Amino acid sequence: MNILMISMDYPPTPGGISAHVQELSRALALQGNKVSVITRKRKNDQEHSKDGDIDIFRVPLTFAALVYGLQIRKFTRNLLDRIRPDIIHIHGMLPWNGTI
Repeated sequence: MNILMISMDYPPTPGGISAHVQELSRALALQGNKVSVITRKRKNDQEHSKDGDIDIFRVPLTFAALVYGLQIRKFTRNLLDRIRPDIIHIHGMLPWNGTI
């Protein structure tokens, strides 16, 4: 199965959601799933990296927090043909209205 995780936080950002998404992603990958994570880009992060077998895509967010969802949605839409997820799991963010 091809799984896409979307979360505002992923290590090295500390916190409960960050740790949860990483551990869940690792467990799913160990079970033979293809796992990708879309998260926000921090100052020194690369836009694409690997965490073991997990592909990490980082969104360079700009503007105010009110439009973060729109930016992540646009970034995600641009990657859907590349990632081709069977399931999209969103963590710690408001639900998205409409479709991706």
